[in-house]
Amino acid sequence: MRIDLHCHTNKTKSGDPVSRNVDKELLCKKAELAGVDLIAITNHNDFDFEQYQDFSNQDICIVWPGVELDGISKNASKAFHVIVVADPAEVDSFNEALSKLINGQKPDDFSADLEEIVAAFIALNTLFIPHYADKAKAIGEEDKKLFEELVPRERLFLEPKDLRTVGICAFHGDNMIIGSDVRDWAHYEECNFAELRLPVSSFEQLKMLAKRDTTVVQHLLDAKTLSPFTIHPVDNESFNLEIYNDVNIVFGEKGTGKSRILDSIASELKLQGKRCVHYAGSKRDEDLAKLLEKTTVTRSAAVLGVDSCENDFSTILNWNEPAVTPIKDYLDWIRTNGNDDAKIKMCIVKMTSFGVPDETELTSLGNDANNADAIKKAIAKIDLGKYLTQDEEQTLQAILGILEAKIIEKQTKEFVRVETLKVSEFTINTLKTLVAGSKGSKPIPTTVGFEAYACARLELAHALRCICSALEAPTKSDPEYLGPLDGKGDLFITTEWSMFSGNSTKDHYSGTYTQVKNHVAAFKAANKNALKIDYRNSLKKLTDLLEGSGYINLDCFVGVDRFLTTKDGKKYEPSNGEKGILLLRRALDREASFYLIDEPELGMGNTFIEDSIRPKLIELGRLNKTVVVATHNANIAVRCLPYRSIYREHVSGDEYRTYIGNPFVDKLTDITDQSNSLNWTETSLRTLEGGREAFDERGYIYDSASC
Repeated sequence: MRIDLHCHTNKTKSGDPVSRNVDKELLCKKAELAGVDLIAITNHNDFDFEQYQDFSNQDICIVWPGVELDGISKNASKAFHVIVVADPAEVDSFNEALSKLINGQKPDDFSADLEEIVAAFIALNTLFIPHYADKAKAIGEEDKKLFEELVPRERLFLEPKDLRTVGICAFHGDNMIIGSDVRDWAHYEECNFAELRLPVSSFEQLKMLAKRDTTVVQHLLDAKTLSPFTIHPVDNESFNLEIYNDVNIVFGEKGTGKSRILDSIASELKLQGKRCVHYAGSKRDEDLAKLLEKTTVTRSAAVLGVDSCENDFSTILNWNEPAVTPIKDYLDWIRTNGNDDAKIKMCIVKMTSFGVPDETELTSLGNDANNADAIKKAIAKIDLGKYLTQDEEQTLQAILGILEAKIIEKQTKEFVRVETLKVSEFTINTLKTLVAGSKGSKPIPTTVGFEAYACARLELAHALRCICSALEAPTKSDPEYLGPLDGKGDLFITTEWSMFSGNSTKDHYSGTYTQVKNHVAAFKAANKNALKIDYRNSLKKLTDLLEGSGYINLDCFVGVDRFLTTKDGKKYEPSNGEKGILLLRRALDREASFYLIDEPELGMGNTFIEDSIRPKLIELGRLNKTVVVATHNANIAVRCLPYRSIYREHVSGDEYRTYIGNPFVDKLTDITDQSNSLNWTETSLRTLEGGREAFDERGYIYDSASC
C-alpha cells in the first residue's frame, strides 16, 4: 500500500511555490497515476478544514488531516519541521487544538518549541513525523531523544530526504517514513512515496502495525516477501498459497486440514533443500523419544577411555596350546646316542633352542610405522601453503621424513634380529633331523617346550586380564543442553556410556543384552582359570561364544543410555506439558529459515504462551523468518498481529473454503472468489473466543471481579 503522509495542497508560506496549490480533480488524477492509496494534507502552519472535507469526499484515495509545523529545538539554537497527522475520526478536535496552538499567527510568523507542539496534540490520536538526518530542517539527536521520551514509539516516525536513508535508518531500528513533500503537482507521480509492508484500512491499524514492527515501510534492506506453495489440506483438494517471511496464522474449526497445510509446506521445503523446523504439539511424546533415541549413538570403548582390545580378542580366538617335548624323545636320544661316532663330531646335533623370540618391540615399531604413515597421509590432504611459509613447509616435510626413516631403520634391525632367531632355530632342527635320519639315531630335542608353553599361557592370561580390566571401565556421561524449565532450572539430554555391569538393562543394548551378559560371564570365568590346570573348559566356552557372535573387540560391550537430567545430574521425568515446553523452545531456538508450528498451545499454560512463545514468534518474524502457526489459541492467533491469517471453513460434506487476510485490513477474502469475504475480527472472535458474546461476558466477569 503506497501512502503519502507529507503532502502539500496549498501555498501557505511566502517561500512556497504556487504549484503546490491543487484542486480535488487534479489531486485525484495524480494520486491514481502515482498509485497512492492514502494522502495526509500537511500544509505549513495551516489546516484548511473546508478543503479537507472536500478532498475527503472522493473514491480514489483516503485523505487524513494534518499539518507541517515550524519547531524550535530545546536549546532554541535550531529550527526544524515536524508533521502532525491526525485520525480522521478526530478531525474537529485536531482543528481546534491547532487553532489554539497557532493562536491567530500567520504561517510565515508561527513557530513553537518541541514540548509545546507535543503537548498540543499528544492527547489526540496523532502521529508525529519530524524531519530527520539529511532532510532540510531536520531535528538534532538531542531533540530526537526528547521526542522519544514524550511520544510513544508507535506514534513517532522520522522522515529523511530519500528512500536510501529510509532503508539505512530503518535497518538500525528507527521507525522511518517518507512523503512526497510535493512542490509541483504537475510532477507529483515522480516524487518519493512510502510503501507500507501491509495495507491498512484505518488510522488505528497503521498504529497497530507500527506497534508490532520496528518499521512499517518496505525497504531494500528488510523487505517482506511472499513464498508460493501448493497446499493439499484434505483429500481431493489443492490450491496455491503465498506466505510472508513473517508470522502467518492458520486457524479454523477442527478437522479442516490445518495440520496438513503445514505438512504440505514442509514437503515442498524438503524438496527445495531449505532449512525448516517442524513442531507438532500432538507429537511431543514421539519427538522426545526421538531426541532420546540411542541407536544412532556411537558405541566405542574409546569413549570410556580404554582400548577396544582387538588384538587381545585375536589372541584368544587364534590361541593354541604349544606341544611339550615328550620324555620319550629324550629316552630315544640316550638310547641311540652311541650309534655313530661320526655324528659326535657334529656339535650341531647337540644344540638346543635359542628360546622363543620376543616380538614385542617389533610389534610396537610396526604400530609406530603405521601411525607415522597415517599422519603423513592426513597432512597431505591439507593445503599447507594457506598456513605455512615455503621454508616452514619444507621443514615439516623434512621432519616427517626423518621420523619415518628412523622408524623404518629400527624396525628393519628388529625384524632381522627376530627372523635370525627363527631361521637359526629352523636350521638347527632341520639339520638335526637330517643327521639323525642318515645315521639311525635320535638327536637331542631342541627344547623341552616349557618356555613356549609358559609364554603362550601367559600371553593368553594377559589378553584375558586386559579385557576384564577394560570391562571395569568407569561410566562416562555427556550432558547436552536442552533448555530451561520454570522451577526446575536448565535441563540436559545426558548420554551415558558404560560397560556391562549389574546395573545394565536391556534398554542399554540394541537386542544384545543376553548375548553380552553371557560373553562377560565367560570372559571372567576364563580369566579366573587362565593359569589353572582346568582352564580348557572355560576357554572353550568363551571361544565358542566369540565365534558364534562375531565379536572382535569391546565396542559391542558398551551400553548406551539417554535420559533427561537437571543441572546437578539428577534424572528428571517431565510431565506432558513440560515435554511440550522443552521441545517447543528447542524448536524455536534452532537456526532455520522456516518454522512450521502446529498447535503449540497443547498442554501449555496461557502464561507460558503469552510470556515466552508469542514474543519469540514475533521476534522470528522481525528477523524475516517465515513462521506458520496452526492454532486455536487467541493469544497467538490475534496478538501476534500476523501478516497473513489463513482461515479454513468447513462448508458442508467434502466442501471447504480458504480465506486469507490480516488484522490490519480487518478482512478475510475467499481465495477462489474475491467477492466473498469475511470480517477478520468477527471471524476470529467466533472461532477463537467462542463468539463476541462469550468474549464480552468474560470481560464483564473479569471487570466485576476487579471492582
